[in-house]
Amino acid sequence: MINISGLIIFMVTFKSINAGYGPLVVTYVNAYNLPDEDDIFSGISDPYVKIFKCSSGSCDYSSPIQLDSIDNNEDPHWRNIHVEIPGFLSDSKWNQLELQFWDYDPTSGDDHLRTVKMDIDKNAQCGVNVIKFTPDTLNTIWYNFECNLWSTLVIETVMGQNLPNEDDFLSGTSDPYVKIFLCTSNKLVCDWSNNYGASIGRKEETIHPEWSNLNIEILYQRGKWEYISVQFWDHDTSSGDDHLRTDYFYIEKFQVHPCTYKSFFDTSGDVRAMIGGNMKC
Repeated sequence: MINISGLIIFMVTFKSINAGYGPLVVTYVNAYNLPDEDDIFSGISDPYVKIFKCSSGSCDYSSPIQLDSIDNNEDPHWRNIHVEIPGFLSDSKWNQLELQFWDYDPTSGDDHLRTVKMDIDKNAQCGVNVIKFTPDTLNTIWYNFECNLWSTLVIETVMGQNLPNEDDFLSGTSDPYVKIFLCTSNKLVCDWSNNYGASIGRKEETIHPEWSNLNIEILYQRGKWEYISVQFWDHDTSSGDDHLRTDYFYIEKFQVHPCTYKSFFDTSGDVRAMIGGNMKC
């Protein structure tokens, strides 16, 4: 197993039935930095998920619920899904879920990537789990059955204008890329383990980069994270990447008109940075 650490986020709800709650429904699964079990010739893992219902550690492995594989992605997400877990009712014996992440490999057989297991609070209607993993440990760092404390920010556009040029006159112009992080209200504490811009490619030889049609969904806990940090970097294979600038954007500005695209600029001198998106309905 490759020495790697990462994050798994998932959301579940109990479907409302008359006066009580009925089947358990998985609505969101997201993983970051899953191990890559493909060799250098095969590319990156093609992960999928198997979901099992459990009771006090004993699981029913006879009938897994499976989420479709996603090609070449170590940061897969299954969003806007509605997967009911048969038999997992609010008054049944089941009180846990087990999620197994696998790499689809039709040539040599599927490889196991990671397994997580979580308790389900049947006294609440909705819950979010966030689990941090290393090769040897699992650690539930957030467990919150108050889904109304969570929102999803969708970033559609990132742009920079007049970014610094860190390449010398022989190398040409910067080749910028971005890193995106969640930060607290004082902007000093950020979740550096989770780069939401990892899937954004770099632009070649420009100080005016623009990335559009990104559709990056960021599920975040309101009250804990209040800013988006956007870092611009110059890719440089010879001497190492150079930091160009960092901008902070207040997330709640997107809440004024949810579901509506908005863009915000951060300007210092003749340098400008912009992000555009919306708060998901």
